[in-house]
Amino acid sequence: MNRACGQPLGPWGCYGVMAMADGYERRVSAEEARERYLLIEKSKLPLFPARGQPFVLVRGREELQASLDAYACSCRGPDRPHEHFVVRVSGLKRGQQVRLRRTRDDRYELDVRS
Repeated sequence: MNRACGQPLGPWGCYGVMAMADGYERRVSAEEARERYLLIEKSKLPLFPARGQPFVLVRGREELQASLDAYACSCRGPDRPHEHFVVRVSGLKRGQQVRLRRTRDDRYELDVRS
């Protein structure tokens, strides 16, 4: 179990997470699908605009307005509060492989594979 993400360790660190130089790739968890977000690791925050600043998320031919958001969490216990960073994305399903890649400063391409 990785204390940083609260998930089992996989070949790339937290299970299902793979870092890319210009983007981010991960397998969608049941929680992410249910809550309609994509978890962003803290190490990948520099790829994104500041929290709350809008950017365009391109999914196929669809262009969506998105932003980096955060929510308070105590999954490490009440004495270790912290935040989880997310991009809100609806329509994701558990187990899908998702790649989020920056194409320009304010545009990100979202590729979803089953």
